[in-house]
Order: sequence, then structure tokens, then C-alpha cells
Amino acid sequence: MQPGLEGRRRSPAGVHHPAGARQQGPAEEAWRFAVGVLLDLPRFYGKWAGRQEAEDIAQFLGVKLPEKPFERMRLSELVTLTKARMAHVLFAHVAAAFERDMRDPKGWNDASMQVRFLWENLTPQQAAYLLLLEKLGQDDKGSYRLSEVEEQAVAPHRGEDADGTSAA
Repeated sequence: MQPGLEGRRRSPAGVHHPAGARQQGPAEEAWRFAVGVLLDLPRFYGKWAGRQEAEDIAQFLGVKLPEKPFERMRLSELVTLTKARMAHVLFAHVAAAFERDMRDPKGWNDASMQVRFLWENLTPQQAAYLLLLEKLGQDDKGSYRLSEVEEQAVAPHRGEDADGTSAA
């Protein structure tokens, strides 16, 4: 299998803040992106939210989940929900939805006789997400860089906005 995003978890720039790290909110463009996804792509977010998976969000927010295999814990009981932290929580949810979407197998490639992943042919929204992570990482003194696979995946989308139209 070709190496890629499957199984990879990242901490999007501006989301995970371990003890002692800066505590300012994510960049305005991060929370605006998240709100845009919720408003414009409710089916996309809803599909992910319906799974009720907490692992990625917990990692992005620096929260430790219970280790008991069948114990479900409400994230709202684990995450400190201050007004200042709300933007982090919102962006972590949207980031987790995109991460899961790009990580999951999306079909079978008959030519290569391998599982096909969506990141191999990114949607404009997925490309916008990865390009946002890249920009946030650069703005945060290089705290996050796209992997080689991600660079290749977004290359056809550079210079385009989330709607797939050329940026002026």
C-alpha cells in the first residue's frame, strides 16, 4: 500500500495547547473556516458527527480519554469550555471531520488493485483545509508543515479557493 494519510494523526496548528503553551485562540481564519464548514457543508460535518468519535478531538484539545474499552465519556465533561476556548473546540471538531474523511478508504482502484483514498484526489474543500493548516503552521513559526504526500495532493489546488475558482 502506498504511504499516505491513513493512520496519521496531526495536531492542527492553533488547536492543541499543552500546559505551558500559548493560550490565545486559533487564528481568525481557522474559526471562520470551521464556521463556514458548519454552515455550508452540514451533511459533511453531520456524517462525521454521527459517528460520535472522540479520539481525534481529544488529541487536538490535549484531553486524555478514559482507557476502559467500552466506557463512553462525554467530551463536554473532559474539556474546559471557557469562552476563550470555544474557537479551539469548534476548529477541533471540523479538523477531526476532515482528518477522518481523508484517512478513510473511499473505494477500490481496479487498475492498481488497491484501496483508493479520497486524499489521492482531494476535493476543493479538503485542499482548502490542508492549505489552511499549512498557513497556520507558517504563521505559528513553522509549527506545522505539510507532509510530502499532502504537498503532492494540494499541488493542483494551489492558487484556488475553497470553491475551486482561481484566486484573483
